[in-house]
Amino acid sequence: ISFAVAGDYKMPLGGGGSLDWRADYSYQSTTYFDPSNVPIAGQPGFGLLNLAATYDPFESHWQATVFVRNVADTQYLTSAKGNGAGPVGQVGAPRTFGLRLNYDF
Repeated sequence: ISFAVAGDYKMPLGGGGSLDWRADYSYQSTTYFDPSNVPIAGQPGFGLLNLAATYDPFESHWQATVFVRNVADTQYLTSAKGNGAGPVGQVGAPRTFGLRLNYDF
C-alpha cells in the first residue's frame, strides 16, 4: 500500500505579493525484496514529509523558495534486492534543505 497527500496555503502579504506554504507526505507500507516475503529480506513501512515556503513578490519576475525534504531524516531504500542477510540496495536521500531562486524572463 502506498499513498501521498499534499496541502498548499497561499497567504497574501500586506505590501503585495504572497507567501505560499506547502507540505506533502507519502507513505509506503512494508516492501519485500525477495519472492519468499521473509522479514529479513524486506523493508518496514515508512513515511516521508517534505515542507516548502515560497515568497512571490507582486508583479515581479522572481520567486524564492526555502525547502526541507525528508524532514524526519527517515532511512529507507529506493531499490534493493534480497539476499540471505537482508536487503542490499540504493539508500534514499537523507534530510536535505535548501534555497531555490526562480527568475522568469
